[in-house]
Amino acid sequence: MEKNYKKSKGDNIMTHEKLSKFPEGFLWGSASAAYQVEGAWQEDGKGVTNWDEFSRIPGKKFKGTTGDVAVDHYHRYKEDVALMAEMGLKTYRFSISWARIYPEGRGTVNEKGLAFYQDIIDEILKTLIQKGKGIEVNTSGYALNKTCGFPNFDIVKRYKELGGTIITVGTDSHTSDRVGEHVEDVLKHYQDIGFDDVTTFTKRVKDN
Repeated sequence: MEKNYKKSKGDNIMTHEKLSKFPEGFLWGSASAAYQVEGAWQEDGKGVTNWDEFSRIPGKKFKGTTGDVAVDHYHRYKEDVALMAEMGLKTYRFSISWARIYPEGRGTVNEKGLAFYQDIIDEILKTLIQKGKGIEVNTSGYALNKTCGFPNFDIVKRYKELGGTIITVGTDSHTSDRVGEHVEDVLKHYQDIGFDDVTTFTKRVKDN
């Protein structure tokens, strides 16, 4: 990183920094929070959240704004996923409004709320498949509970059902003794799901 300093009146200093390029393989992505993007605050059985109530207290929000509509992600999630793909984003993290799942805070599950989040996941998986992309799975989840990798087997199964064919498996190991841990266990589950072909790398040489 290069720095150039320019002194101006009043001893104020302006700093110009020439930043290093982002490393190859850096993942550009996006993240969202349910209240900030979804809108549809009273649709399809959603309950009221603390934020829904707080935003209605006079003087608490700028110009009285609320998340009632937000960017209308609830109705426009397909457009949003398409825009992220068009931008070339590689990752997306979204949150879940539990008031959409449990309108009363506990008890009966709102099936329409569950369906909304499943629809988002399906749209992301369909977009990956259309672009000939796969999903990366690491086995650290299996190491924790012996029942799934990350993402879990249900997501992998859904990817397969929608026509997905490409999966990469790694261990996300942070110590040498965990390299390759549970790969064979996880691959057995993927074979049960319907993946028939496996490509492995052997005798790989570390990049200089």
